Amino acid sequence: MVAGDDGTSRAFLPTATGPRTFGHGGAACQLGFADPVTGLSFAFLTNGYPTSGYERSRQGLNRIINIANLAADCFG
Repeated sequence: MVAGDDGTSRAFLPTATGPRTFGHGGAACQLGFADPVTGLSFAFLTNGYPTSGYERSRQGLNRIINIANLAADCFG
């Protein structure tokens, strides 16, 4: 996914990033993104793959969103 103001959902990208930020929420609630304006790049990876499927619960998604926002806050 690529950031911008076209109305596309960017639920996994930090709120503090700019319109050129790009990234992707991957399998098993993993995440990677980069902001070329600030030079910030971030990856959150897990060890292994869940045997019972993805954690797509609200709690799991919120955890990833919070981690991404914390990474952006630490940089800025």
